[in-house]
Amino acid sequence: DKVTHIVQRHSDEEMDVDEEDVAENVRVAELLEELKRDISFMYLHIPDDFDFCINGESVWFKYWTERLVEFSTFAVRVGKTRSWKETITDGDPNAYELNVLVGFDRIRVSSKFSRNEASLYIYSRQSGRLIKYEPDCRHELNLQTGGTDFCSGLTVILDDIRGRLPLNPSKQDIAFGEESFGKVHKENLFKWVGAVAHFYYYYHLAKFRTKKDLTNSIKKLGK
Repeated sequence: DKVTHIVQRHSDEEMDVDEEDVAENVRVAELLEELKRDISFMYLHIPDDFDFCINGESVWFKYWTERLVEFSTFAVRVGKTRSWKETITDGDPNAYELNVLVGFDRIRVSSKFSRNEASLYIYSRQSGRLIKYEPDCRHELNLQTGGTDFCSGLTVILDDIRGRLPLNPSKQDIAFGEESFGKVHKENLFKWVGAVAHFYYYYHLAKFRTKKDLTNSIKKLGK
């Protein structure tokens, strides 16, 4: 009986070790999958021929192009010292080009745990990654904030292709206060981005009878 007890005890200990190993492997696998998703989300413009692997699997930096419906790109010119109401010439050294990427997030709009208001993501070429996220950017972009206007998973991505946005020391946010005409620059930036978002949203909304129809159409693509 004593021998049997010892054998049983060792068998139970081995089972406990095996279960711990399995649990650890599951946690590591989940962590690696999360890392793959987050890396492709944090960076834009990584070329397809860039060989980047995690755990032996290639990572493709196509987070937004695979996720957004009616994905579109708009190029705008933002002035840093003169009001957006004034004409900016092509050779103005105090103006720069900016890309505004817009689409409807089919994943977010299909999730009961996510918000559907217009969201803003700002990517800086100076830091090389995502630096700011606003879950509801309607007020900042001067869009109507009441009701369900500018929702349906509307996603606005600001791509600072020239690296002209002033950043704080940690490069985690925009620091307009560091510029002499920072107030003008900030107003110009969000006026332009807001104008693009306004045009884009109503252009696609006009294809449907109601905002609910637009949302339902996007949801179908998210399944």
